[in-house]
Amino acid sequence: HGKGENEMVECDSCKFWVHARCDGLGKEELDELQSSDKEYACPNCRGERTTLLFTQVLERLQKEDRDGFFAEPVSAEYALHTNYHSVVQDPMDFQTMRAKISRGASRGSNSGQRAHAAPTCHPAAHPASPTAPGAYGKEIIAASKAFRADFQKICFGAVAFHRPNEKIHQASCRLSF
Repeated sequence: HGKGENEMVECDSCKFWVHARCDGLGKEELDELQSSDKEYACPNCRGERTTLLFTQVLERLQKEDRDGFFAEPVSAEYALHTNYHSVVQDPMDFQTMRAKISRGASRGSNSGQRAHAAPTCHPAAHPASPTAPGAYGKEIIAASKAFRADFQKICFGAVAFHRPNEKIHQASCRLSF
């Protein structure tokens, strides 16, 4: 926030206030927003920061997977040879999670909610209720839950399929949260 940055705009979705300059809004855009019924969505609610956030979390998790056990999907040969899918019904891996983040419209496995790359914003207060998240807040909550569920699939699948003395089993226990 610098000198002369008094022009602010409130996000109609999450109710956060943003410096117009920080979002690249000039005087013309501000005037248009003020003189019309056009709604404004901040960078968080437009989803511009979500991909970066989930990617950073995923990179951090991948660093903890020192042996690369969860880096990519189980090969078809391995799955057939070991009957992997009879134990792990819904497998997941970091490569698949990264693809979901990149697509930006991935879906949770049990719901129609957007997952992973849904618009991000803090669950801001809805005007009618100071504690209820707005529409975009609900989407980011759903996206975070889907991201966590996918990560848990990785860990639970490894624990279910591998013996406790195996390195992959131990790695999944270390990574679980």
